[in-house]
Amino acid sequence: MKTNFTGSVAGMRSGYSETELAQISRLYDIEIAGDFRLFLSEAGRTSGCGLGEGAFGLELDFFPYGSSNVRFQVLRQHQLREDFLSLAFDEMKAQQQYDINKTKMNEFVEGKPFFLSCENQTHYFFISTAEGNGLVHRFDENSGDVIRSEFRLEEYLAKILVPTEPSGRIWCGELLVP
Repeated sequence: MKTNFTGSVAGMRSGYSETELAQISRLYDIEIAGDFRLFLSEAGRTSGCGLGEGAFGLELDFFPYGSSNVRFQVLRQHQLREDFLSLAFDEMKAQQQYDINKTKMNEFVEGKPFFLSCENQTHYFFISTAEGNGLVHRFDENSGDVIRSEFRLEEYLAKILVPTEPSGRIWCGELLVP
């Protein structure tokens, strides 16, 4: 990641240590590598930035900074993965085949997704952490479709994180219990 999103926030560490990254990996059942690892280690708790509009100019909820309630973060990640699995079963029934491994949606479940954000309450942006390529995909909850690799992680973060927010609010969150 070439972009530096870290800024100073008095009294707060902006990223996670290697030990904490290992804990996050176990807690969320994800793999942390490449640009995703760099982002979490440099700005996983706060970037010292504000949030701009979403990638498509829609209402934005950025999950890593959305809550300091770790239970809520874990449940939200788990629920979104369950939604993918449910869609995989629906796909399997529609095709009248009985091997979930042959469904398109199961590919995303197996990819160990980490959901980054939600725009306009129905568009979920995520990375497949098992792939480790830093591609950000979009899941449209209304249609059940996944649009592959619209952005690289660095590009996506550059779109949504802004150096300052007009209100002066600095976005922070927590993926681990302190």
